[in-house]
Order: sequence, then structure tokens, then C-alpha cells
Amino acid sequence: MNKVPKLTKKELEVMEAIWESKKESICLPEVAELLVDKKIAYQSVSNYFQKLYRKGMLELSHRDGHKVYYKPVMTRGKYNQGAITESLQKGYGSTLDGLIANFYGKDHLDEEKTKKLYQMLEDFINEE
Repeated sequence: MNKVPKLTKKELEVMEAIWESKKESICLPEVAELLVDKKIAYQSVSNYFQKLYRKGMLELSHRDGHKVYYKPVMTRGKYNQGAITESLQKGYGSTLDGLIANFYGKDHLDEEKTKKLYQMLEDFINEE
């Protein structure tokens, strides 16, 4: 999976509006209108658009007169999956047993518990 860019809270709000619109491409005025209830100024939305474009979250789709349309580079699901994976890798070395051990407040699982965990996963996968 490609590394996902780190987004600020406001940048993520703008992306959420774009994803929720379910449009293939969208222009700045349309997004600003979707965010009117969140009281984000038009100029701020414009700045976030530029940042999202530079971070690789948006790409130019087409122009229609003076309006410039952009489309998201990745879906909400792909972004969330990438962000979660990256966070897990940073915090737990991308090992499942490290993640599970953390939930139990431990640094690691003993060998027996690790084997049991992986056996459970294997059984689960083979059930399908």
C-alpha cells in the first residue's frame, strides 16, 4: 500500500465532504457550499484544496469555464486503511501479536499465546 499523507483535522473535513458528495469530480464552490454548516470560510477551503492537491490527495479532473474540477486520488476506505496500517506499523512493528499484546497492556505475547493466535487466524481463514 502506498503511504498516505498525514492530513490535518480541517484537511480531513474537506476530504470527507468530497467523499460524501459521491461525485466523480467536484469544484471548490461546491465543496465550500457543503462545508457552510461547519463555518469554514471560502478562502480557507481554497487553501485546503491547494494543500490537498500538493499532498497528492486531489488531482485535476477538468475545467468548465472558470471552474476547476478535482477528483480524489483515493477512496475514503483506502485512505483509512492506509492511515491505520501506517499507525500500526509505527506503534507495533506491524505484528499482530504486538498489537494484541498492547491491548492486554503487555510488551509482547509469550510463544504459546502467539502460536494460538495465529492458529485461530488460520482456522478462521480456512472456514471460508
